[in-house]
Amino acid sequence: LSEGLRAVIATGGYRRSFEKWMGSLIEDEPRSLVEILRSSLVFIIPLIGALLLVMLWVRMLRRQVRLRTKDLRRSQALLNTAQEVAVMGGWEYDLPTRRIHWSDELFAIHGMDTGTNPRDPSASVDESLQCYMNGYRERVKAAFQACVEKGVPYSMECRFRSLDGQEKWIRTAARAEMEKGAVRRVVGYVQDITSFKETEEKITHLNLVLRAIRDINQLIIREEDPARLLAAAADLLVEHRSYSYALLVLVRPSGEPFLWRHAGLEPETAKTTDDYFSRGEMPPCY
Repeated sequence: LSEGLRAVIATGGYRRSFEKWMGSLIEDEPRSLVEILRSSLVFIIPLIGALLLVMLWVRMLRRQVRLRTKDLRRSQALLNTAQEVAVMGGWEYDLPTRRIHWSDELFAIHGMDTGTNPRDPSASVDESLQCYMNGYRERVKAAFQACVEKGVPYSMECRFRSLDGQEKWIRTAARAEMEKGAVRRVVGYVQDITSFKETEEKITHLNLVLRAIRDINQLIIREEDPARLLAAAADLLVEHRSYSYALLVLVRPSGEPFLWRHAGLEPETAKTTDDYFSRGEMPPCY
């Protein structure tokens, strides 16, 4: 056996079999640099390709982030502009973190400088509630608590005095977002509707005046006595609530009053007015 093994080794058969199955472990001669680089290309080329793909993916990802950021900033700018035009400020209360976020316009409606977010809920609610006038404060507080605890939405119009002393009409509303049957988040807004309320009051007043004028026109057709006509017309202006008081006076071409009737005046004011007219004079305020 030993002589057979020596014969296999001597003929090179053992080496060829070993290299066939196990590979060459010892080189007879050192490998050149070119051979080393050539054999390394099998690993280097795929690695370079993978690195290039990663760099390309990162580049595309950064571009998408820039575009999304640009779109987000544009949307935020449009939202801020819309809130300024509508004089509306939004807020968000996240219950798990117990933090409230206010928009810039909401700070402005409250007469406050723009603050930082997130805000402490207790301080935010107290600062906002103190701006609501008596009679509205408790209603808003109860509605907010019901929304936070039970998810009940609300919307109401209230008298409001901002921290810088401006009196306003505002509309406040909120709704809850539920998760697994519990309130997760509450979002709402506060809108300054002073200009709308003033316009509404003017329209209401004009409608009352027009109704009074219609009734007075009918009265003119029916009534022939000037004294009764003036008295009834003054009463109509007050009864329709178009005016708090009314004073109707007929004067001569010389400017001297000779017939007058009034309604809604305080007794002392009515007596003073009658005294002036009785002397043929116009009161100082006319």
